[in-house]
Amino acid sequence: MIQRKIVYPVLGAIAVILVVGTALDTQSQQLPLYKVAPSEQRVLQTPPPAPTALSPMQRIERYQEVLKEANLQITYVPPISHMKVTPMAPRDSSGAEITYAGVMSFQGAKSGTPDGSYGFLRGLGTGVTVRIPTEVNKLYILDCQLHPYNSKVMVVGAGGGPVSTLAVENDHALYAFQASAESTELLVTLPGNPESSWDFVGYFYGCEITKAN
Repeated sequence: MIQRKIVYPVLGAIAVILVVGTALDTQSQQLPLYKVAPSEQRVLQTPPPAPTALSPMQRIERYQEVLKEANLQITYVPPISHMKVTPMAPRDSSGAEITYAGVMSFQGAKSGTPDGSYGFLRGLGTGVTVRIPTEVNKLYILDCQLHPYNSKVMVVGAGGGPVSTLAVENDHALYAFQASAESTELLVTLPGNPESSWDFVGYFYGCEITKAN
């Protein structure tokens, strides 16, 4: 389903994909693509390289920190993430998927961003919704790789709440939660000023989800 799309005249040979309020087509693997070029040069910038995966020691430290902040405790370090969703592969074999992305520009795989990227644009409900298959009362850790530009990274629970502001370290934003249903939806967003739309507020490269117990 496409709620709205904006098409700009092509500037030279450079083009990006700009999709406004886009829900994924359930019959296709990737977001519907519309080759457009925006009217302002800053929208055509190359995304920064995606961050490297957390090292084993970083995982131990960051997982313990985020679980403690959420008042959720475990006595061991979970295994490496078994679910992953990215702009190039928004659906994982586990059932995890990106169900919505907007407002953003999509750029495919290239050097430095092998999983593609979404360029978040300020205002108009910017965010990516991730649906995760979960087990009731089990603990999960969401590790999203983002590159924000002077903007907060927030996670919003299904139905509009609760809302959590995440710390971003080396372009990783982690969020721990205890599942209350067999499916959990989370909105990862970089909120901005709606009166200043079309400025980039950051890039999204994907999320890894780990079942912690």
